[in-house]
Amino acid sequence: AAPSTAPSPAQQVAVAPPAARTEAPGTPPRRYLPRDEIQQLIVGKSHSFEDGSPQEVQRWDLRSSGLIYYNSQAVGRAGVNGSGRWELKDDGSLCVRFNTAPPMQPNQARRPDSGCWQFYRDGQKLIRASSAATPGLPQVEIEVR
Repeated sequence: AAPSTAPSPAQQVAVAPPAARTEAPGTPPRRYLPRDEIQQLIVGKSHSFEDGSPQEVQRWDLRSSGLIYYNSQAVGRAGVNGSGRWELKDDGSLCVRFNTAPPMQPNQARRPDSGCWQFYRDGQKLIRASSAATPGLPQVEIEVR
């Protein structure tokens, strides 16, 4: 009998990488909202969130034309306004690229960072997560108006 060249089932299991776990043990997997639901929830509306602390609040206004306007406020600092472009990806992630702004002054509120985020619900709360691939990064609760 000719020797078999196919690996045995034990060898196949040893070669397969372990499944990546993105949630803590015992937690149900996070369900990110689909593109259509995100569009209905935030496009054409303003939403605000605390950015880092209750003393820093940002308001984003996503226009249906693909423009985004922001206002950033911080206790004891001058507010900052700006704009940029946004896009909803097929996976439901919202990607924003803010226009370049003049250098910040020490007495100004923090400007938002460009990036991509996904959204999920935690009860009645709408939560923005940094990315589906990195669930451990900071998340913020969104207030939609």
